[in-house]
Formats: sequence, C-alpha cells, structure tokens
Amino acid sequence: MRSRIGALASALLVTVSALAGVVMSASPAPAGYAGSNGYIVFVSNRDGNFELYRMTPAGVSQTNLTNAAGVDSGPKSDLEAAQIVFSSKRDGDYEIFTMPVLGGPATQITHNSVSDTSPAFSPLINKIVFTRAVGGDSEIFIMNSDGSGVKRLTRLKGQDDEPVWSPVTKRIAFFHRSGRSSGIYTMTPRGTGLTRVTTNRKGDFDPDWAPDGSRIVFARNKGVASLIFTVKPSGKGLRQLSPGGAMDYDPAWSNDGALIAFGSGAGAYQIYTMSATDGSNRTQLTTEGTLNLEPDWVHA
Repeated sequence: MRSRIGALASALLVTVSALAGVVMSASPAPAGYAGSNGYIVFVSNRDGNFELYRMTPAGVSQTNLTNAAGVDSGPKSDLEAAQIVFSSKRDGDYEIFTMPVLGGPATQITHNSVSDTSPAFSPLINKIVFTRAVGGDSEIFIMNSDGSGVKRLTRLKGQDDEPVWSPVTKRIAFFHRSGRSSGIYTMTPRGTGLTRVTTNRKGDFDPDWAPDGSRIVFARNKGVASLIFTVKPSGKGLRQLSPGGAMDYDPAWSNDGALIAFGSGAGAYQIYTMSATDGSNRTQLTTEGTLNLEPDWVHA
C-alpha cells in the first residue's frame, strides 16, 4: 500500500518538467467569505514535515494541528465537526488516529505492522472505512470508530484505496486499479453491490461525494496532466472542471455543495477552491511550503 503523500510527491516530481510551461491563473481569496462550510483541514510540509493544518474557506487563520515526528496524512472530518480521522507514520508504519477538530491529543486506534491509511467516517460517525496493505495489494476495511470490529470489505486483485462514505446513501466510493484497468467504484458498507462508475487506464482516483450524494468528484490522470471531473454514481453525466493541462488532485466537495477544494501545481503544490458546477473562479488559498494537499471540509 502506497502512502498518498509519498505517491503525490513522486508524481509531482515526475511531471514538473512536463508541466513547467503550464501556468494556472487564480483570483485572490475573497476576504469576506462567509457560509456554512466551517474550516478546511489539509496537509502541509511548510515546517519541514507533513503535518495537519486548518484554515477558513478564505484561506486565512492557517493553524498547525499536529506536531509529530512521522508523516501525517489524509485528514477527514466527521459530520458533527468534532473529530478528524487521519493516518500517521509516527510509530514507524502508517496507523489510524483521531483527534479533535480544533486540535489536541491524537488517539491511535489501529495497532499492527502493516500500513493503515485513507480513513473516513461513516455519516453516523460510528464506523470508519480505511485502506490496509494486504500482501502486495491494498484492500478496503471497515471498523468501529474506536478501532474494534475490523472487517475486510474488498477482495479484488490489485489496489483498492481512498474509500469515502456517501453522506446520504449507503454507498462507499473508492478507486480500484489492476493492471491496465482503473476506475472509481462504489459498494455497500458490507462490501456487496460492487458497481463500476468510471474507467480510465491511466488512473481515476481521489473520489469524494457531493453533499446530497448526487455526484462524485474525482481526479483523472491524463498523462502530462491531472484533471478534476464530476460524474453521477451511475457513471453518466461526466463533467470536466479543470482546464486542460492542469495538475489538479485531491478534490473535496464543500458542505454547501457550491465549491470544490483541491490541490494544484507543477512545482509548488498549493490548495485552491473552484466552482463545483463549472470549475470557474479558481481561488488560491495557500502560499507557504512546497506541498499543500489533501484538503477536506469541516462542517460548520
């Protein structure tokens, strides 16, 4: 199982030369932004290590939440805006932790010798779905929010990763890759009803749900670019949000449904927002550090 941070950093280095000529313009963040979107949590290496941070949807009040020796990655908020679940390498391998949204002590909830990553809360906050390394593959697992009752959901050959729970439907979206076959899939919390949503040999990844469950946002590898799209869970209605030639990753749908937060860059990797409808109004939120990524919205 790969670390998302490590994989993105490697992919960024590989594509910098190809995208060196691509310059994305962005409008400044509006100082008076207000709404029901709470905070954005994200990962940044601005202090020399990958740590969790929090900021407003306008990009102000950027606050460090963790200060551990190992890499912290993949933060996801619960629907009550009380906790963040994330993975960390602070004990030598990736394990799952939870912590208060506003900062405080982190609680380790998985303890083993394999990598546990990409956690996400269920809508009722009583379950966590996550990825675990199994041999040379990675599979999706589910557990109680205290780390007990671990059960395996997928048994597919290849890589299953980045599970995320629909806020309103009993479906989990994730990406699956096996050989030249790659795409976004959904399934039930029991691992049944497997449904392919997209297909892309170069890779579709980073899925997230619209607040009403009507669409899934994801990133699509286009070779020398990575573009953000949305699609209906049926696989119909594919809609491109990123401009051609962009290097966009990690899309996350805002709580009010109006915005997508995402990471973008070819060199310095920063967090932006854009319209969830048509990709307009790309607004840069971060400027510090060379890698700012994996944003998620905290409910107000």
